[in-house]
Amino acid sequence: MYVVGLADYRFLAAMWSRYGIEPTDRFSQSFDLTFDLSAFDLFVAWGRGASVHCIPAESLLAPDEFIRAHELTVWFSVPSVGMMMRKLRRLTPNAFPSVRLALFCGERLPAVVAEDWQRAAPNAIVENLYGPTEVTIACTLYRWHAASPAACVDGVVPIGAPYPAMDVAIVDEALARVERGELCLCGPQVALGYWQDAPKTAERFVTMPWDPDPGHRWYRTGDLAYRDADGQLIHAGRNDDQVKVRGFRVELPEVEHAIREVAGTSFAVVLPYPADASGVHGLTAVVASGAQSMLDEDAILDGVKARLPEYMVPSRVMFVADLPLNANGKIDKPALLARLREEDA
Repeated sequence: MYVVGLADYRFLAAMWSRYGIEPTDRFSQSFDLTFDLSAFDLFVAWGRGASVHCIPAESLLAPDEFIRAHELTVWFSVPSVGMMMRKLRRLTPNAFPSVRLALFCGERLPAVVAEDWQRAAPNAIVENLYGPTEVTIACTLYRWHAASPAACVDGVVPIGAPYPAMDVAIVDEALARVERGELCLCGPQVALGYWQDAPKTAERFVTMPWDPDPGHRWYRTGDLAYRDADGQLIHAGRNDDQVKVRGFRVELPEVEHAIREVAGTSFAVVLPYPADASGVHGLTAVVASGAQSMLDEDAILDGVKARLPEYMVPSRVMFVADLPLNANGKIDKPALLARLREEDA
């Protein structure tokens, strides 16, 4: 739990201004109410007199009929929902002519999902929002456009530029500015800290040695980032997405990108497994079974070997019927790790 002052209103004001919300807008509501993204659906809509339409659980992963039946104008979900819609072939051209905003947040947004949503909602602005809960829902954004495919890295959409009044910095472990490192955020949307947890607050909410204003508090996100040639922020995974395998540093998102390209599916993740207290001893790829009919395990691994160094190639591929999702609609990696450990027990 964390405490905020005017941070929520700052977020809402930025959204009202950017998107020109009107009483005639019709919002989707796809999030569990314990997930901070639900605040967008509810308060951005209600603050301007718009209506909110709750998607039934049985329609959440295939909501195309619901979108058309309720003539939604604002769609907001985690990318995993878009990935499932794409898998089920629900993102057909001009499927959602009523939608004027198609927004995604909570996970890295695959370029193929943004492309397909833009075709399905040709009248819509498609945007990728980024932000940790501690910085009030979202704090940077990137608008999809014709040249965006060339700006994507490892098949993932940039996270763009900060909201008005927000500032970003990329630092190393000593908090010195660097070109690629940990993304830190400062501004009116930053929370005051963690409720009754002073040690964690002191660890994550810091002052910067180079910042001339000692009153500025920066939140250390734990996410890695850098700026591309156009100054757009590129999300490069998390600190805990960097693992060492046999002494080599491996970026799990880079391996996932190779697996997805070879297997021909967006439904693939790479886990640091097997691992124990002494460290990570290998990688395991998990691929949704839709790709199994196209390629078997050996073919996938051979394709990855042609793209990546040997130490980055997973030792095995596990096929599952579907990648499990948690209550917030994100891919549930802990559940997959638990399944691997159970199978090997």
